[in-house]
Amino acid sequence: MTFYSHAKEDDSGTRLGTKTLQNHTFGVQEKAMQQFFVGLNFGIGADELRDLLADICLLHDLGKYTSHFQQYLLGKPHNRTLKQHARFGAFVIYQKHQANRELAYLGYYLIKNHHRNLHHPPDFGEDRYFCRNDAQDLISVFEKQRETLFSNLPIIIKEIKLDNLGSLLNTPSDSKFLARWIQDWTLLKPDPSKYFLINYLFSLLVEADKLDASDTTPHQQIHIHPNVVSQYIKQFPAIDNLQNRLRNQVRAEVMAQLEEKDILEHRLFLLTAPTGIGKTLTALDFALGLRSKLPYKAQIITGLPFINIIEQTLQIYQEVLLDSGAIVLGHYQYADIFGEDKEDVNNENIQDIGYNQRRMLLDTWQADIIVTSFVQLLQTIFTHKNKLLLKFNHLAGAIVIMDEVQSLRLEQVPLIGALLYCMSKYLNTRFILMTATKPLIFELADQEILTPNLNVSATKEVKWLLEDPEPIFKAFSRTQIIPILASTLTNVDEFIQILNDKWVPEQSCLIVVNTVNRSIDVFESLIKWMDKNGHTNPCYYLSTNIIPAHRLGIIGQIKADIKSKKAPILVATQVVEAGVDLDFDMGFRDLGPIDSIVQVAGRINRENSPLRLGSPLFIIDFDDCRKIYGSITNAQAKNALGKDPIPESKYYQLVEQYFKNISEKGAYDESRLFFKGLMELRYDGQVNDKDSKSISAFKVIQETGQTTSVFVEWDDTAIRAKNAFLKLFTTRDRKERQQSKMDFDQNFKKDFHQHIIAIPTKYAADLPLIFPSLPSLDTRYISQDDLPKWYQNPIGFNRKRAKDNQKEEHRAIVL
Repeated sequence: MTFYSHAKEDDSGTRLGTKTLQNHTFGVQEKAMQQFFVGLNFGIGADELRDLLADICLLHDLGKYTSHFQQYLLGKPHNRTLKQHARFGAFVIYQKHQANRELAYLGYYLIKNHHRNLHHPPDFGEDRYFCRNDAQDLISVFEKQRETLFSNLPIIIKEIKLDNLGSLLNTPSDSKFLARWIQDWTLLKPDPSKYFLINYLFSLLVEADKLDASDTTPHQQIHIHPNVVSQYIKQFPAIDNLQNRLRNQVRAEVMAQLEEKDILEHRLFLLTAPTGIGKTLTALDFALGLRSKLPYKAQIITGLPFINIIEQTLQIYQEVLLDSGAIVLGHYQYADIFGEDKEDVNNENIQDIGYNQRRMLLDTWQADIIVTSFVQLLQTIFTHKNKLLLKFNHLAGAIVIMDEVQSLRLEQVPLIGALLYCMSKYLNTRFILMTATKPLIFELADQEILTPNLNVSATKEVKWLLEDPEPIFKAFSRTQIIPILASTLTNVDEFIQILNDKWVPEQSCLIVVNTVNRSIDVFESLIKWMDKNGHTNPCYYLSTNIIPAHRLGIIGQIKADIKSKKAPILVATQVVEAGVDLDFDMGFRDLGPIDSIVQVAGRINRENSPLRLGSPLFIIDFDDCRKIYGSITNAQAKNALGKDPIPESKYYQLVEQYFKNISEKGAYDESRLFFKGLMELRYDGQVNDKDSKSISAFKVIQETGQTTSVFVEWDDTAIRAKNAFLKLFTTRDRKERQQSKMDFDQNFKKDFHQHIIAIPTKYAADLPLIFPSLPSLDTRYISQDDLPKWYQNPIGFNRKRAKDNQKEEHRAIVL
């Protein structure tokens, strides 16, 4: 008799087995064991963990040997309850390892949930076996399933090579005692290592299961020569100026750290250096040098906060590694599983594989180097979701670069610092954190989480790649921050008067404010003032009110205008704070967090022109900081800035003191509660305990107010993308639906997302749904015919019209 693990329909609609259960079982085991990292530190021997993992893979689909599952798989009449298979293997692995209750339960928990998201182990609503009324029903199901195995037991034993299988086909006899043990294990003995061990083993299982099911070949890491960055830099002419001398100095000092005898004993690295000092290439250079010293080929994973920085870094990496043979994958919101690698010589070996395999390669990070978003990275580290945990195991032994870490939400900083420390300890992950400012990520982790809970210090483990970055900061005098905070601005006209006093038409100028509505008001008033005074400088607008498809083009136009000395003016929100390579003569920034102000200063005199030393960034106050960032940030930012100009040489001290002062009681409650939830394995569900939060509640980006996605049908490209998107929901035939999905992902996904903006829900109420038959999509739509009413260059979505409509509705209701 042939047992199958997977099947598909032929052209006649008949379901046929496609892969034998034996091949799948050992395929999963082989893939998981190949990925298993021996450098773990859980206090359990590598051989013991390896044996447990081998058994988890061996038994995860044991329940598929029942006749009930085989009938279901091949489209024959079957019992829906008895065809379920995951718990069957979970019971058996518990019996096999019952001499060690912790390992036995780990095997049980992982196999039972391998098609689900993870849950809090003591949540017996999620595991009915430990409920008094349901345990007997589940035992009865197991016994009925077991009956169908007995006649084929010799065949099954021979296939899976487990001689004592017959004696293991039983349910645990101590379910009540085991239930009490589970509660004690999680709630009375909280320990962060359990979270990372569960996630790691679970990730190995579900990744190997999906790779094998989709016939996807895992990527084998290759050797990358550690000098590729140096060779790349040599092709550019060396210009002797202060900026380049400092870049070379920083890179030389960082790379010299690799020669220290104990360099491999360090796992937490910090690189703090000014904007424009070349941190992207320096960090990659250091990571490749570190990789070459390890006894294995570590995967390099780079996490970045914003789409523009991700795409910019991805392009740089691909240029640097062009001839290395290394595969570089970008995994972020607009990642195209077919996209950029179509003509990439580095990726010749994946050119001919199909859609499902490409999707799996991307979702499981099958590459030498991954460039991804903070959202993807952090929600892989801290999650309960099966799909996100697919790639968790890739973090073990990896070298992870995190750039622009100052962009992390302050209330999450202690949690993230604690997570990174734990991963460096348990998974042997190395982290290289980079910033142009100095957020106290590990100091806050120690203060709020690590020292109180674990009596350890991450700060003591940190290796500074620039041991004394302050002299580098002091060497720069490109800009100065000048506070104009004697009074709060009550309207935009008051700002225009300040602009009139401080700006001359020969200067390019950057104006950054805190809200989209404020930015639109400033831009419209600026245009009127420029026309009235006969100024011809090109003026640009940039915010999330504009579709992403237009933003890069605007940045490109500004760069061209700056280069040709047209002195452009840009009004923007925080979208230009980090990673946007623009170089203005001067600027204005509405009051905000000090690190954000310093980031804006990094867009002024970026290339350190001697003729523009001390270029000003004026700080004004529309009183939006208090509303957006809170009263504490508002007060501390004002206090830090004071009244006098602050030269760039003092920025390092300015940011350091600001972060020390901004900590107040209750600011980091979110971090403390989430870490407590981690220690107690509170993966999901409502948490009644005020001392912890469920992991499932974690979000990297906190939504400020309710927003609605709006698709803007700007051009023919947008129309084609929209039609391809709607086809996903209008095609009923299964094969056609799959083909539509492939077509959308291959040809239209990026274009579709490039035409979406997030608008406050109250402004989008009058827009039609993109697909009225499926209102749950909750995506609104601006057609080409309605563009003049609802979307106008250069400011994007017409918020004024939305506000006017609301006023009319309110007036009608009142009357």
